[in-house]
Amino acid sequence: MLLTSAQVSMFASSGVVFIFTLALFFSGYVIQQRTVSSIQEAIKPRTPAPPPSSSPQEVLIEPLQPSRAFGSALGSAGQRALKLYKSGSPEAKPIDWKKLAHVQLVKDHDEVCSAIMLFAELHAQKSPATKVLMFPKSWAVDGRGEILDPYLMSSKRLMRAAARRYQVVLRPMVTFVDGADDSSRESYSLASLFSLTEYERIMYLEPPGHIFDATVMASVLAFSPQAPLMSLQSRDSPNNRSSEMLLVTPSASQYRQLSKRNAKHPETDIDLLQNSFPYAQDSHILAQADSLPHTSDLRAASEEFNATEFLDGTAYIRVVDSELAGPQYDVPYPERVAARPRVADAEAIWSRVYDGFRLGRMSICGLDLEPLRKD
Repeated sequence: MLLTSAQVSMFASSGVVFIFTLALFFSGYVIQQRTVSSIQEAIKPRTPAPPPSSSPQEVLIEPLQPSRAFGSALGSAGQRALKLYKSGSPEAKPIDWKKLAHVQLVKDHDEVCSAIMLFAELHAQKSPATKVLMFPKSWAVDGRGEILDPYLMSSKRLMRAAARRYQVVLRPMVTFVDGADDSSRESYSLASLFSLTEYERIMYLEPPGHIFDATVMASVLAFSPQAPLMSLQSRDSPNNRSSEMLLVTPSASQYRQLSKRNAKHPETDIDLLQNSFPYAQDSHILAQADSLPHTSDLRAASEEFNATEFLDGTAYIRVVDSELAGPQYDVPYPERVAARPRVADAEAIWSRVYDGFRLGRMSICGLDLEPLRKD
């Protein structure tokens, strides 16, 4: 059967259309795969990168050199862990980020927002560790003692949002001493961090504060020497601990001992930790007293202050100024101006942190600054 010229032309046109359609399909597929890969790369957690190595056996996760503001103690701690990995020591273990956690512990409802703001920063910077919020169990139980949804009015809303947006694990905690008043903040203790035995190591940062570099925090959490408790030195006394930053190795037996001790002789959180874990060796000291900067430190900046160097060398800053009630309060403008650093670059960072805190309260918690009450 002979084809007419019209039929031949039709088949030829169909073939060209088919070829172009197929080419268009494959080009679209390639673009789609590149887009998917880019999205996956963008959302995956940021972990400390492996060091360059000529040997495959030495390709290990390297802790970043922590910032100068954190001091050399943290850097040497990370380097020690890296050497353990390279040497094949039995002490070296692969990192399971699900077993490491950033933990916030709140005792009052007014502490919830500041804690969640830190979780939001960790989430935005793709911290690979688990995020856990400990709060009084009394917020989550009814009159029959049955655990309900762990939310209570504004705190309920904030914690629900944190669990949904930032994948925060909500963990009710009982009073530190059996039978204590569950409505009093004094009935709860930082020592309850030891009860989180599903985690191998946890880090607690005292709010309010701002995280500039979550990767440094992950490095410190993963690579610091193993000890029941590591902390910064107190600013007031180098022989005492500070609660501003704690690294805890949870232990059920240790938790019970601390609870029994406090039942017999009630102590403040930091006194309990200090007396139970005195500095017996250098490894218990995470860093020097001034290794974690405060916003108030910016007031002492000289004219040679380098803002870029400070930001590059600071992972976490406490928002603390003795002249101000706290970043959560609506301080009168003249008082705020009086508390600002006099050096322009230091003042720019100070204002950035305070303005960021206010914006964070609104965007993350839906809260404006609290009115300042003066007695």
